[in-house]
Amino acid sequence: MKEKILDIVICPNCQEFEFKILIERRSDLEIREGKLRCESCGFNFLIKKGILFFHTKLSRSALNEGRALNKEISQKKLVFSQDDKWLLNFPRSQQLDIEQRADRMMKVSANNSLIFIKRLNQPGKKKRILEIGAGNCWLSAKLAEDHEVVALDVFTPFPKGLEAAEVFIKHRNIYFERIKADMIKIPFKDRSFDIVLFSAALHHSSDLKRTLKDIYRILAPDGRIVLLNEPSKGLFGSRERERVTRDLEDGIEENRYTIQEWKAAFKVIGFRHKAYLPSNFSEVLKTRGGIFYFCGFLLELIPFSLRKIIMNASKPVILFLFDGFFNAIIYKNKV
Repeated sequence: MKEKILDIVICPNCQEFEFKILIERRSDLEIREGKLRCESCGFNFLIKKGILFFHTKLSRSALNEGRALNKEISQKKLVFSQDDKWLLNFPRSQQLDIEQRADRMMKVSANNSLIFIKRLNQPGKKKRILEIGAGNCWLSAKLAEDHEVVALDVFTPFPKGLEAAEVFIKHRNIYFERIKADMIKIPFKDRSFDIVLFSAALHHSSDLKRTLKDIYRILAPDGRIVLLNEPSKGLFGSRERERVTRDLEDGIEENRYTIQEWKAAFKVIGFRHKAYLPSNFSEVLKTRGGIFYFCGFLLELIPFSLRKIIMNASKPVILFLFDGFFNAIIYKNKV
């Protein structure tokens, strides 16, 4: 953690913003160990391994997710190579803990994220970006090459949580803040961020309306939410619903909304949005197998410009009929 983060944070306990830093150990780069004390309410927030533990009491769903992920790691359901090279190659590195189809789907989703965030990189325009549900921070690390980034998640242990960020910071000559906090109580000042980004994470909120209201508050007047790989529920299900059921049984907060429910949630808070099918939608189809693989194969034979027209025209029908995922840019309505 660097002192500069104090410019944009508020106390999760009392919502004030006067703090005192008690430093126990620091490196050349940041404060590694210590406490952040709120001068108004006296609450102490730990700083461990450069991560600010910026919460009082986590929600039940956040605690359950933490326990579920810890259980996965302790039971060695997740098989990781522990060297830095494996993480630096993430998500292209092979994950031995999951079935082949899931591994392929993860890589397709990651590729979709990389394609989409290229839109953010306008020469000379550095933005302040908050990634919520950052996980092992691979996407935050990519964004930090060109922008000022804060990674937020409720899970910290390596290699699934915020501690993994150290590998990227060490090897890529970048820096970004890591904050452990709950997405239903986002601890930042009003109008602090240009972009709030989620990659397959917003549906994990246990209170979607509360999360969106907080995001509306912390976004700059011309700010936006960027959603990547966000799942939507259609009339016809997919094998993905079986995984959702397993996650729910393990304690992971999984919510599925139709595209109409997503639209209504954005609108009631004061957002307007534009949804997109993933640019690599043909790859998405191919991961589903069967007739979908054949459709994806045919789609790849079509020139990209024509393919884009077809995808935009068919988007409402596809998202209404089938389980899938979408990207979206969501803007604050101008008052």
